[in-house]
Amino acid sequence: MPILGKEPSAWPEELFDDQPVDDQHWVALHVRPRTEKAVARQLRSRNVPFFLPVHESRKVYQRRQVSSYSPLFPGYVFARADEDAKIACAGVKEVVTRLEPDDQQQLCDDLKRIHALLEAGAPLTREERLQPGMPARIVSGPLAGMSGTVVRNKSGVKFVLQVKFIQQAASIELDGSQVEAE
Repeated sequence: MPILGKEPSAWPEELFDDQPVDDQHWVALHVRPRTEKAVARQLRSRNVPFFLPVHESRKVYQRRQVSSYSPLFPGYVFARADEDAKIACAGVKEVVTRLEPDDQQQLCDDLKRIHALLEAGAPLTREERLQPGMPARIVSGPLAGMSGTVVRNKSGVKFVLQVKFIQQAASIELDGSQVEAE
């Protein structure tokens, strides 16, 4: 099976630049396993704005380095939808269920921060289990001002940004001097 190139993780490109229209809300589409990119392609063809955060992983096969792009949150594609777009989402056979958060602003803020991490180009790690940690803020570098949680591990400090609605997170390794307690 060929490895496809990187596809847009946010469509349209200015998805996070503008404010959602009053009748548009973020929804999390829980999809069948390994169908996230296919769902994103179908949403794009139906003109439904979506966000599918992906991270790059590199492997060596027979002395060749190969890059692949995997969903950061397997099983989820986020769509910004009005009533017509929700009907279009329901018509995608890979969508198992549509989850609508009670706190739209919280989900929107979480997704914007994850998008900012992806745009910064830093290597991300998926964090499945959220561990209690100290609330913190990045004080220097291109991500200065971003709030999240600090988790310490063997190699140093990890800064964790969580999408509370789906109970998953992404992390980035930082130098301890770049982070301060909130």
